[in-house]
This record gives sequence, C-alpha cells and structure tokens, in this order.
Amino acid sequence: MRERETMESGHLEAPGRQLEEVQEKEEKEKQEEGLRTLEGKESQEAWAALERERELLTKQQERLRQERERFYEEMREMQTRMDNERRRMEEAGKTLKKDELFFQQKMEILKGGFAQLAQDRKALERDKILLEAKLEERRSSQCGAGYDGVRLFFSGVSNPLTLKKRHRDLVKIFHPDNLCGDTKLLQQINRMYETMLEEVGWKKKA
Repeated sequence: MRERETMESGHLEAPGRQLEEVQEKEEKEKQEEGLRTLEGKESQEAWAALERERELLTKQQERLRQERERFYEEMREMQTRMDNERRRMEEAGKTLKKDELFFQQKMEILKGGFAQLAQDRKALERDKILLEAKLEERRSSQCGAGYDGVRLFFSGVSNPLTLKKRHRDLVKIFHPDNLCGDTKLLQQINRMYETMLEEVGWKKKA
C-alpha cells in the first residue's frame, strides 16, 4: 500500500518537473532572444554610426580632392603668368638693348657732327684770318696804287650784268654792319663801280 502511494506520488511529480523544465527552457530562450534582439539593435546602431562616419569621411575626401584640384589649377595659372611675365621682360630687355644701340649710334653721329662742326669753325676762322690778311694787303696796295687796288675786285668783269652782281657781292662783304666791314673801302668800291659803269656805257640804263 505504501509502495503504491510512493509510486503514484512519483508519477505525479514527474510531469510537474517536466513542466518546470519546459518553462525554464522557454524563459531561457526568451532571455536569449531578448539578448539577441538587444545585440541586433546595438549592431544596427553601430552600423548606422559607421555609415555616417563613412559618409562624412567620403565628403571630406571629396572636399580635399576639390581643394587639391583648385590648388593645382592656381599653380598652373601662376606658372602661366610667370611665363608670360618672363617673356614680357625678355622682350622689354631686347627692346631696351635696341634702344641703347640706337642711342649709341645717334651719339656717334652727333659726335661726328660736332667734330665736323669744330673743323668747319676752324676752317671758317682760318678763312677769316686769310680774308683779313688779304684785305690788309689790298689796303696797303690801295694806299700806293689808288684806284688800281680796288679795281682788282672787279677783275674778270666783262659785261654790265656781271659788274652789277660783283658790286652787290662786294657790298655784302664789306658793308660796315658786317664783321669784316670797312666803310672807307666800301666807298672806294662804290666809286669804282660808278666809274666802271661809265666805262661800259651802262650807267643810264642801270
């Protein structure tokens, strides 16, 4: 009797333990599922954070690439400007050299002109001295020879027109207002001119 009760009690306890085990198992599975859900949510958030970081990094890389392109473009433009400026300076240097050469040539021409002018001045002074010497010689000759010395001024005159031109040239040379002017000599020349006009019979026509 007692054994039978024991056996029946054992049969009643077995299903109860199995039920508890099933419940414990289900509870454990729920807990594991909850953990997996929580881990999955954290993983998604972590993945989303990584995606945002990757997008930010991608944007930064693109910005850096654009800045690098702008930098290279500015470098190319600067190099182009420097090349143009260097060519402009080279052209300016060539032009300056040409101008310097032209200036030197002009200076050489001017120097030559000044040298020629100095020679002409010396020649003029020499001719002036010779002319004064000749005039003095003629004055001395006139003192002893009267009109014969002045007549030499009209030597070679063969007609009235030539005579008139010779007289005009002599007046220009010996007029008192000129550097080589001589009033007395000019008076003698005028008298000689009048005399020669009478000789050729052209005084009335003149």
